[in-house]
Amino acid sequence: MTKRMFAILLALALVFSLVACNNNTSSSGSGSSSGSGSSSGSGSSSSGGGAATGGGETLKIGVSVPLTGVSGEGGMNGLKSLEIAVKLINDEGGFNGVPIELVVYDSQSNSEEAVKIATRLISVDNVKHVLASQMSGEVLPTAPIYNEAGVLTIGHGNAASWMEPDWPFVFRSTVNNNYTTPVVAGMAKEVGYTTYSIFTTTDEAAITTTDSFEGEAAKLGLQLLTRQESEITETEFAAQVAAIINSNPDFIFVSTSSTATAHFIRQVRDAGYTGMFFLKESITVANMEIAGFDNANYCAFAWPTLTYAEIDDCDIPQVKEVLQMWIDEYGELPTADVALRFWDGIMIMWEASKIAGSNDPEEMRKAMNTIQMQGLGGFIDYTDGQREAFSNLSFNAFVVVDVKNILWRDWISQGGFEAFKQATGHH
Repeated sequence: MTKRMFAILLALALVFSLVACNNNTSSSGSGSSSGSGSSSGSGSSSSGGGAATGGGETLKIGVSVPLTGVSGEGGMNGLKSLEIAVKLINDEGGFNGVPIELVVYDSQSNSEEAVKIATRLISVDNVKHVLASQMSGEVLPTAPIYNEAGVLTIGHGNAASWMEPDWPFVFRSTVNNNYTTPVVAGMAKEVGYTTYSIFTTTDEAAITTTDSFEGEAAKLGLQLLTRQESEITETEFAAQVAAIINSNPDFIFVSTSSTATAHFIRQVRDAGYTGMFFLKESITVANMEIAGFDNANYCAFAWPTLTYAEIDDCDIPQVKEVLQMWIDEYGELPTADVALRFWDGIMIMWEASKIAGSNDPEEMRKAMNTIQMQGLGGFIDYTDGQREAFSNLSFNAFVVVDVKNILWRDWISQGGFEAFKQATGHH
């Protein structure tokens, strides 16, 4: 039985075991409800209805997100963006004249907890609209639950696996990594590399991305020397680092979704590796700091959303506007690109309500397939019916130099790769 099929069967089993007691017990995840979008990790979850139609009621939007655990920092970034977005949306009349309210649960970076939350959101809170986790391992087992209940769901993880089944109520706000891996493999090929090694964690997004990259690299004639794996919660990688150093690769492909990226980069640099890293996704400024800013140089990736050390490092007006809202509200910039993913997620849902002229999830689902709009990650287009926000996007590729994300094409054309070889002695 495959890992993903086991996850789905586990989810359905948990649903059947939980539904009977949902009217008397609450999820062990902490939940809160707030019309202003200001939600914290504790408090009681709302038990109000989903599609409010006036009379002082609100439209409740479920949010299942890790606020603690290995992905807690990313989840907190996502929630903070939602808090700002809810205020903006409600100031402009809400969804078709109905104020929106978030019903927030902490999934604790745990897929079983996410399943419990999905059941509670449907059976107790009676929500009909959900913004789901950035952790694909949480989206995969909960997506069939939401879909079966007719809940319009926007997920924020990047694994291909949870969009492969035909779940018409489930959409993605960010990028499918099956679309980025050909670009990243092509970047390595472009600079003349022929051999590589892999470091990957074993979570859903990392494993599926690694498998995809291996396939794309093979098409280009790139030779895999060793593939080293670790749990996403680990931070010490002595054995994996030794195996990779001994393989002497031209480059290392790193496929992780947590601070494991930063800890691995620091450790493999300390072991003497001077070459390039090609990454599953963008590396955050916070992870650059953990890795060591010098160590994080020459990390390359293809990804639609970034983090910034300074607001003036951002040259995209729409993104810069949201970053300024962050500074105004929190006195700081986002530390994870999940902030931008969740902003796009709720704005997509708002656009669907406008097009539908209704907050009914079925009508909004139909409207989703007509959306074309500018998002923080690029031009969002669902019109091909694939339920992927960026299926038609030509991805920008970047390389990190001195804490800045430099466009790959500019770095190459301006002699950046030649300068890297001279500075490091790595060829």
